[in-house]
This record gives sequence, C-alpha cells and structure tokens, in this order.
Amino acid sequence: MLLFYDENSKEKKVAVYTLVNSKTKKVLFECERELAKKITKLWEKCNGFVDDNEMFRTFLVSGVCREDLKERLTEKQIAQIDDGTMQYIADKMGDSLQEAYWISLETIIDDIIKPKLKEKV
Repeated sequence: MLLFYDENSKEKKVAVYTLVNSKTKKVLFECERELAKKITKLWEKCNGFVDDNEMFRTFLVSGVCREDLKERLTEKQIAQIDDGTMQYIADKMGDSLQEAYWISLETIIDDIIKPKLKEKV
C-alpha cells in the first residue's frame, strides 16, 4: 500500500490517503501538511511496513515500475498511467504470484537454507 497526500493543496490540513484503484481514494486520516509529508516519507522508507518485532520485518521480494511496462507500452502510454494504476498492477501481480511465492520459499528453505544451518531442523 502506498500513502499519498495532496502536495498542491493550499489548506493547512491535508488528507493522507491510499488508492483503492486508479480512480478511488481511501482517506486514512487528516493532519498538518508537514506531518503528512514526514509520514509518507517514513512509510516509503519502510516499504509500507513498520513493526518493532524482528520476526515481522519485511524484505522486498519484487516490485513493478513504469520501466517494466516498456516491453508492452509506448512511453506516451506509460506517461498516462498514474500511481493508483501502478498500485493496481502491483496488487494484481502480487495476487497472481502468491502460490508460486510459497512454493518457491519452501523449496529455497529446504534445498538451500536448511543444509547451511548449524542446528539441523
């Protein structure tokens, strides 16, 4: 999930929101502009996940960027794609990769990681 706020707004308070799809915003909360700026930067830095528990620290597996679209779209077409649509593409790709993810993770742990561990499981 990505967080956004309207940087061009003249209001003192701004809404921090996420995009449900390319046309629908889901407002999460309102706050002062500077706080919204700090929150969205921190969220980006943490890849959208903040947790003090070491077991839940996330590491990015994959992502999609506009550069990836060059195989199928022209630069003019890509320029028309907003962040909400990019998030939608990422969500759909994530959904389609779920089963392969768990199978790959199991294989990597069993074939590569476990043999290297000092304590055999």
